[in-house]
Formats: sequence, C-alpha cells, structure tokens
Amino acid sequence: MDVSPFFNPYAETHISAANLPHWRQAGVLYFVTFRMADSLPAEKIHDMRLERETWLRTHPQPPTPEQEKAYWDLFGSHIHHWLDSGHGNCLLAKPGIRHIVEGALRHFDGER
Repeated sequence: MDVSPFFNPYAETHISAANLPHWRQAGVLYFVTFRMADSLPAEKIHDMRLERETWLRTHPQPPTPEQEKAYWDLFGSHIHHWLDSGHGNCLLAKPGIRHIVEGALRHFDGER
C-alpha cells in the first residue's frame, strides 16, 4: 500500500498547545495558513459569537459525538466561508509583501 505523505487522522498524532495548537505526525508534510487580523469582519465575528452562545445554551454539555460534529460543521463552515471571501486589505496578495513573507519562510529551507 502506498502511504500518503499528508496528515492521517487515524495515525498517532501528538498535539501540543501554547498560543496555537501544534499537531505533529512522523513522516508527514506540514502546511501553515496565514490569516491577517482584518480577514474576518468584526460584525460577522460578533454575530457568530451570539449564535455560538445560543447553540451552547441549547445543547447540554459535554456534547455527544453527533453534537460535536454538528457544532464544528456549523461554526467551522462559517469561518472558512468568511476567510475565503477576501475581506480586509488582503496584504499577502501584494507581490512585495508576499515576497517578504515567502523569503522569511524559506530562510532556513534545506537547513532545518
């Protein structure tokens, strides 16, 4: 069987958290997603927080596996849709800024 070099949700995964969670698996490729502070409209975040509070009040805790899936399907899809909508200044779309970020990411490429 040919094994994919990408994240396998069924393989052993080490998850650590500081400011952000870090998921690690041996022998797989990693990717990083950048999000600018203005990429999610403040009014959308406010509306989603209100909707989330209502959802949490109406669903007993801890959630069942079905409720947890429904929660992530609902709220995760909102965020991904808004992130993909191109709100904000989209600074990484500007070649000069994009090249600075790319250079920083590639600085140690092949060394570590």
